[in-house]
Amino acid sequence: MFLLVTYLVVSIVYASSSTDSNVQKYSLSQATVYQQNKPIAPVSFNLVDGVGNGYCVDLIKHYRDIPWAGNAKDYYQNAINHGFVTGNDPQVNAIFVNTKGDYGHVAIVVNVKKDNFQVIEQNVLGRYIISKRIIQTTDNQLFIY
Repeated sequence: MFLLVTYLVVSIVYASSSTDSNVQKYSLSQATVYQQNKPIAPVSFNLVDGVGNGYCVDLIKHYRDIPWAGNAKDYYQNAINHGFVTGNDPQVNAIFVNTKGDYGHVAIVVNVKKDNFQVIEQNVLGRYIISKRIIQTTDNQLFIY
């Protein structure tokens, strides 16, 4: 099994806060994707442009080589089907998968603490809007490594 390890290094510039104190709107001014500690490509985009079609899965596909299509709620099972390493513990650079709702949601973990983890995500505050928030760690959360 080939495991693709992608490291995300992000320089984030604060743009504004939303009405939800846990979700903050950000502009990702300079981001570089690292694969096996080598820079692949510098990536620049802003709050207006977002990534892809503006959905959460588009942000994930922007940073990770995902060989499947579909809704976020199916990402965990698709990862298993494609031989990706999965688990229930947050790790930096992991994909957080929420299977709730009609479509689910995915985000990239950028920081982990004892009781919570921080993610960057797209389409929580609206299409093409990239945001950052802290999520409380609970049992049975799903992650793709």
